[in-house]
Amino acid sequence: MIGGFLDHAEPDQVMGWAIERERPDEHLVIDVYCSGRHLGSTIADKYRPGLAKGGIGDGDHGFAFRFATPLEPAELGAVIVRARSESNPTLARELPRFVADPDSASVRPGPIVPTEPFGDDAQFPVFVLGAPRSGTSAVAQALVASTRYAGFAEGQILDLLSPLLNALAHFYQAKMDEIVIPDRNTMIKKVPQRYFVRAISLLFADAVRPMFPDRYWCDKTPTAHMIWTAPRLLDIWPNARFIFLKRRGIENIRSRILKFHGVSFEDQCVHWISCMEAWRSVRGSLAGRTLELDQHFVARHPDKSAAAIAKLLDLDAAETEALAKTLRHHEPQRSSVSISEVVDAAEVGWDTAQWAIFDRVCGPTMTAYGYSRDKGYYVSTVKERGCVAL
Repeated sequence: MIGGFLDHAEPDQVMGWAIERERPDEHLVIDVYCSGRHLGSTIADKYRPGLAKGGIGDGDHGFAFRFATPLEPAELGAVIVRARSESNPTLARELPRFVADPDSASVRPGPIVPTEPFGDDAQFPVFVLGAPRSGTSAVAQALVASTRYAGFAEGQILDLLSPLLNALAHFYQAKMDEIVIPDRNTMIKKVPQRYFVRAISLLFADAVRPMFPDRYWCDKTPTAHMIWTAPRLLDIWPNARFIFLKRRGIENIRSRILKFHGVSFEDQCVHWISCMEAWRSVRGSLAGRTLELDQHFVARHPDKSAAAIAKLLDLDAAETEALAKTLRHHEPQRSSVSISEVVDAAEVGWDTAQWAIFDRVCGPTMTAYGYSRDKGYYVSTVKERGCVAL
């Protein structure tokens, strides 16, 4: 376990100490950040008599890092110091700030909260988003098989971020009187919501980093929660890219019925629109980092799809060709409905009640995406939207 403190943060330098308690002979690497910018690194190997007297190894675990350009006093609160082990990449920790003279007052100030959210700019993730049965598996598996990107068949963990942050927001909203009423003497006034937001972000970054030492990784979690979380994912990983896989409601729900038994027709419709509408809501905040692909387009144009993905991710020529080849032949687990099949509404076999539900639940979303109910796939007045960089 890593122990230590950031003892001093001054305009020209930071000082402190850090030790890996189970390996006291190792000297940790110290990374210094300010407002998300990496200012540099040093080694915690300086001897300090006070550390030796306190039993902190042999006392040689202090550090001092001088800034190339002195910081403004207002920037000092945004300085973050992280200690990490070179021998064990899973050991890393943000060092807390030391509170001097702990007996000088009965009530201390609250925690120092940087003005900027935590951001891990050393990682290059790509998030494959979309509703289930829309081609997310095909694209994610092709990326992992053909390019520098590593990943699992399914992610299914990072969408925990959304309910955590929602619960935090609801908690602080419920406690608002304790925060804003002047005569309330409460601890919560000292701990702003952004303190926990940043801590949660750091927790997720620390969980993922050891799994992908090469820094290029792919996550496929086809849930609406994951789509809603995309802007926060971009805060945590500023180099993130997003590929959204969509599919017309008729084909998607037809495939869902064959795959997911025991789910009502209306719930199948709701599951489709929840992802499609979540994407419409967040995509504007991800501009310049996203690609919107229709599964039908990928099935018909694997080479064009690979080229668009390559442009988004800056893949080299060999990776692009390998990706195109994989998309041409890749067949992930699927129902008996062909991914390239387009059906007319009259051929689906749904009864009048089902069509009434479909029109009520899915109709506005179908219109928003320009989808038709015939074999044209898109309405005649809509230009092909199968591959759109946003």
